[in-house]
Amino acid sequence: MFRYFIFVSALTLLWIATGFMLFSYVIPQEFVVAIPIALALVYAGSLLVQYFLRLSLQKKTHREFNLFFMLTTTGKLMCYLFLILLYVVFWGDNNKAFLVSFLLFYLSFTAVETISVQMYLNSERRKKN
Repeated sequence: MFRYFIFVSALTLLWIATGFMLFSYVIPQEFVVAIPIALALVYAGSLLVQYFLRLSLQKKTHREFNLFFMLTTTGKLMCYLFLILLYVVFWGDNNKAFLVSFLLFYLSFTAVETISVQMYLNSERRKKN
């Protein structure tokens, strides 16, 4: 879990640096205050989901874990869609920049989360064999 925390934190710092460069020099007129907040929410959500996934890996069978993983991923996606909808309805400033940023955050963090879980499952299988 600590390696995951370090990797996700590094990914977050990379997104912060990329966003700073992009919104400071390339397209400063597109910056929305909600973008860093979205990054913080995706970061916190990713850590929270990973924590619960690791706990469930220890208690559940492989089949139960697959169901739990899919339900967790779907629930996380629904929460994020609700947050996006709230932003668009109530603060609809510069929707395109916010939506693209949120999508990139979500895809990158979900990819890292999935790879981490897969690596953990592979290491557990090797231990059993």
